[in-house]
Amino acid sequence: MIIVKLQGGFGNQMFQYAFGKCLATKHNTKLLLDTTFFEKIKNNFDYTPRKYELNLLKISSELATEEDINFVKKNKRSYDFLRPYYRRPFIRERGIRFCPELLNVADHSLLTGYWQTEKYFKNIESLIRKEFTFRDDLKGDYYIQLQKEIEATHSISLHFRRGDYVDNPKVNRQHGICPPEYYRKALEYLIEKIDNPLFFVFSDDIGWIKKHFQIAYPTVFVEKSDESQHSDFRLMSFCKHNIIANSSYSWWSAWLNENPEKTVIAPARWFADNKYQFQTNDLLPDSWIKM
Repeated sequence: MIIVKLQGGFGNQMFQYAFGKCLATKHNTKLLLDTTFFEKIKNNFDYTPRKYELNLLKISSELATEEDINFVKKNKRSYDFLRPYYRRPFIRERGIRFCPELLNVADHSLLTGYWQTEKYFKNIESLIRKEFTFRDDLKGDYYIQLQKEIEATHSISLHFRRGDYVDNPKVNRQHGICPPEYYRKALEYLIEKIDNPLFFVFSDDIGWIKKHFQIAYPTVFVEKSDESQHSDFRLMSFCKHNIIANSSYSWWSAWLNENPEKTVIAPARWFADNKYQFQTNDLLPDSWIKM
């Protein structure tokens, strides 16, 4: 069995699942999900409140029990430091860069990290796309009508991530937010390429975006967001093209976009903190345009 510790929001959980699924598939074994993180942070104000959300998707895994985790712990030995990093039963991510040796992690291992690159699951891409579909269709007349409009037009999503990126000083120092200049450059690039574009703007603070960011082209500001069914995420993935924020949530909505001719524009500056930024070479797929 492969156990992966889930932490962070929906997009981070998807990265963690995808890497774990890749290893479980390689070993022809089951993938188990350790969700203890979400209980531990309930009263810790250093963390943005999070919950387990992969149950909304058609994934094929189970939750790890305490017995499962203890089974892996029994494999730990005092001489583990003599083993190569990737051959130990407990694997903790050492950095954001892709580490190809980790594709050789042994069975009966527990993974802790974020694993934010498609290189950790590229060889099972079709399986990940299949499992990362939602169990239920979008509900609500507002969202259904938006989906129809998105699918019938030359739709382009713009995602502005604010929330804890603005309100939490620790998160702000690490991530920061994409500046208006990034979005304007991305808009100008796509306007030159796409005939009759229709922009759909998504944000966790849509009121602020409407007040501070003007677009001189046909635009729909998505006023409602139903996080219980991740309406923003799903509608962004239905768009023909995507301008994403420096967010794993945004990343996955673009990656799951099934338009074979899609253009995805992503911020070259993913982290405000240089300690993390210099490690991001593998974070964005090669076909995406970095600005």
